[in-house]
Amino acid sequence: TPGDRVGRFFNIHTDRIKYAAWWTRHVTLEECVAAGRVSVEWADLRRHEWGEDSAEYQNRVLGKFAESEQEDGVIPRKWVKLAQERWRATHEQIVSGRRPMSPFTCLGIDVGGEKQNGDRTVMASRHGYFIDELITIRGENPMQVAGRASAIMRMRSGYAVVDTIGIGAGVAARLRQMGHEVYSFGAGEGTDKTDSTKELAFLNLRAYAWWRMREMLDPTAGAFLCLPPDQELEDELCAPTYDRTKSDKIVIEDKDKLREKLGRSPDKADAVIMSMMDYTAPRKPTKGRPIAIPMG
Repeated sequence: TPGDRVGRFFNIHTDRIKYAAWWTRHVTLEECVAAGRVSVEWADLRRHEWGEDSAEYQNRVLGKFAESEQEDGVIPRKWVKLAQERWRATHEQIVSGRRPMSPFTCLGIDVGGEKQNGDRTVMASRHGYFIDELITIRGENPMQVAGRASAIMRMRSGYAVVDTIGIGAGVAARLRQMGHEVYSFGAGEGTDKTDSTKELAFLNLRAYAWWRMREMLDPTAGAFLCLPPDQELEDELCAPTYDRTKSDKIVIEDKDKLREKLGRSPDKADAVIMSMMDYTAPRKPTKGRPIAIPMG
């Protein structure tokens, strides 16, 4: 796997003047298959899952110094628009009574500050794979935010996922005191989770969560997630780019850079992404802590 289009290894293969003393050769996929190092089935699966034109496929399967996909971001806009179309169709069926609303599953809570001109607090209400609504709040303290969240969850049997960096920790603690099932989301925490192919690793939980959202919106994977037709949400989901660390782990564009790019914090996207994290809260816990298992 050749890696990125930067660094000495890349220069050795491309700068034939400075590195004329080096002899280089591209080992093809066909040669790897013939040598028994790669199977045709594995290569076909990666082509289907990542896309033939993707940087990941070009790099990891074809062994090429692939052009960056950063102009498309982590999540292509057309995938988000497809999810919004599914939302409109599903919402119309629910309103007309032709199908019931799925049971409430989770409330994703991205906690903002108490200042009116600061970051927003956004709550994403999820019913199965249907994001019902985005609730935006400004200028409320953690206890007020917890009270609002509790009012939403009180008559429902779901759970909450809260960004517990900073003042979000107070919201999570208060919700637990009020008897709700709560999972803490620490964006900077390390993780051993991988993508659906088991090939890609992630620098932290934030990178995994964004990539998981990407996979859930990928139409080639039979996407069925429904997102509300909210322009801010669409722009925020499509804003970040990704890169790979020296240890070949996926890392998502820094949040401060996203603030500069968007002119605001991606609060709506963060709330939705947290609501889709793979937690399942037991309805009647018996012993120990709540379990966390992958969603089907």
